[in-house]
Amino acid sequence: MSATIVDMAALPRIKDASGELVEVLNRETCGAEYAHGVLRFVESGRQFDAATEEPMHQLIYVLEGAGVIKIDAVEYDVEKGGGVYLAPLETAKVGQKGAEPLKLFHLTVPQGKN
Repeated sequence: MSATIVDMAALPRIKDASGELVEVLNRETCGAEYAHGVLRFVESGRQFDAATEEPMHQLIYVLEGAGVIKIDAVEYDVEKGGGVYLAPLETAKVGQKGAEPLKLFHLTVPQGKN
């Protein structure tokens, strides 16, 4: 296996309901067969649902800003350096909070492929 340099600034930003995202880890960018990694830029007052159609391990790591992660009706404040691991079939809502945009790294790996 060899290292792959990914020029994240050259990758397209995709608009979605929470703001923007950049796919940084997938088959096209670096040959990843199962893992999928996304930089998410959650805009002011918005949120995204960390839910998957099939059982996935999920890691959400805050790179910049502050937010709230809601799991089973309990809200947890998070900021730079914080995050959450979600086991397969667990879900969360992740929202932006504060003055700065919320920048996250969101990694998903299918159950059984880890």
